[in-house]
Amino acid sequence: MNAPIPHAIRELHLACGIAPKFILRADLARDDTIWIETKREGQRRWFRHDGDLAEVFPGDDPTLPLCAALDIPSEEVELLAWRPGRRITLKLTCEDGFEIVKGLRKKRLKSVQAAFRRVHEALDGPSDFLVPMAEEAPDWCALRLGFLDLEPLAPAPRNEGAYQLVGRALLSFQNKVSCQGLKRHDFASELEVLDNLSRRHERAMGNLPPSWAAAQERLQALALPPRAKFVAVHRDLHDGQLLTDGERVGLIDFDLLCSASPLLDLANLSVHLMLRALQESGRATLAAAEGCGRALLLGYGLGDSAEEHAELRALQAATFQRLALLYSMRPKWRHITPTLIQYTERCLGEPRLS
Repeated sequence: MNAPIPHAIRELHLACGIAPKFILRADLARDDTIWIETKREGQRRWFRHDGDLAEVFPGDDPTLPLCAALDIPSEEVELLAWRPGRRITLKLTCEDGFEIVKGLRKKRLKSVQAAFRRVHEALDGPSDFLVPMAEEAPDWCALRLGFLDLEPLAPAPRNEGAYQLVGRALLSFQNKVSCQGLKRHDFASELEVLDNLSRRHERAMGNLPPSWAAAQERLQALALPPRAKFVAVHRDLHDGQLLTDGERVGLIDFDLLCSASPLLDLANLSVHLMLRALQESGRATLAAAEGCGRALLLGYGLGDSAEEHAELRALQAATFQRLALLYSMRPKWRHITPTLIQYTERCLGEPRLS
């Protein structure tokens, strides 16, 4: 029996002439529907495969009321992101410039707005993250967000200073944003995420990437001491969530805000810097990613505690494992999966940062 995602990708190639290298994302939903996003010559397209292949369009998404806004003249709206049935993000032209509007499912709107409000109200100092104001747009089941006129924060040598600012702002975030009432996410939760994702990967691809299961057994065998302190964390912190003007750093998207280890966001961000280096596949980029990662930890003020280093490395290993599964399902990036697993093993073999 053909594995679902490879089968859908072959059908897409035969029906539409879209080669695997143009696929940005391929995912298997809980109901076994496959969603594929492609980009070729600047044009993005989306496809659904649930026995038959069909192209789908953002304006036809019945679960996201904001999709109706795509009737606005095209010169006034820019589609930034769309995950069918889950969320959509638009950039709208308005009298004062631009605004970002994020459409969500109805059951998610209130919790995401509360997360934005919690963070925005807590951060007001010069060394804090800049966070957009979020106002509810009930007719669209969406949040209207202030537009941060900043540049993306790429892992480049010129941005090491900015990543040091990120480390400082992250520490301030943890000190100022209350975690009271937030869902607890501990190391066992990380392992549960990996367990669920591994089962989804096996359904989608027919198997697990080579060496992934062995690395996972080592990760599960770690005996981390119980954590006494939990803080508010972003939980999806990567370079795509960060913006800068060289003096301040903006932070966006708080959909997964939760209570967790202070080291979780550090692990997520530092690992994504290494991921970007693999995607660029150059030695200079790898050195830049490592330099920005060191600047991040320096700004945060990570101590010399063996327990803290071991926990950070364990969380980094878990992040590499998660990315290995996700990118194994994306044809364009499948070739980096073995290296991601090697990085997992390096984290497990070197519990102290060098």
